[in-house]
Amino acid sequence: MITRKDNSESRTYRRDRLGRFSHRNSPGRFLAAVLAAVRPLPRTETRVSGTVLVDESGDLGRGPGSSRAFTMTATVTGDPDELAAIAGRYPRNTRTNGRGPDELKFKTSSDSVRLDVLRDVMATGPSIHAVVVGKPEMFHSTKRQVYERSAEALMDDVMRDPVLLTARGPIRVVYDDHQYLRGGTGERIAGKAAETYGVRLSSVETADSAGYAPLQAHDFVAGAVGSKYNSGRREDFDLIGSRAKVRNIRIKR
Repeated sequence: MITRKDNSESRTYRRDRLGRFSHRNSPGRFLAAVLAAVRPLPRTETRVSGTVLVDESGDLGRGPGSSRAFTMTATVTGDPDELAAIAGRYPRNTRTNGRGPDELKFKTSSDSVRLDVLRDVMATGPSIHAVVVGKPEMFHSTKRQVYERSAEALMDDVMRDPVLLTARGPIRVVYDDHQYLRGGTGERIAGKAAETYGVRLSSVETADSAGYAPLQAHDFVAGAVGSKYNSGRREDFDLIGSRAKVRNIRIKR
């Protein structure tokens, strides 16, 4: 057990019987218990052989205050409920003294929470794919073009994943909601790649991470990739590197 004090409260952190990190007073512990209790009930994910979670890191700006790179990351998981349970197990906004969004986020989590969430995610055996676009590649393209080309390249890599190519059932794709995915763009991009490689899709959706907990756990994977290429912090990425395939892409003019 580790007790840490800050200006707002005394926080007590424990590891459960599996060695996972948790906060004794966190509502997330109750949520995790609820998720475990309802596990025998029918779930939408049982009808699919895998779920692909997609999110980005960095920004599409070109100015001096923008990020160094724009990254887009996908996690392929066989059981998104496991990722939901991970998201419910940790205290939120530990980097900002409890101030921040009403969900677990990489950006507002302390270094220790980031690392422990990533360890838990890695224990589920995911496949991770990411693409990186350096800012010099963006100057001759619109923000929408950069976003869509990144998504196309990422989906091309994802749909060649052996887990998906050998899946017995259909695959579900869930993007973290973004304006450039609306109007059927996300469905078109994922559908085209899936058709190219013979992967059967059950659905392609966009979701708000605040309402879909698996995306909250995936946010840490996307954040680890973004942190490496934007701030040079490698500790987070080093935890996922053994399962991550990352490639730099160029935006065709």
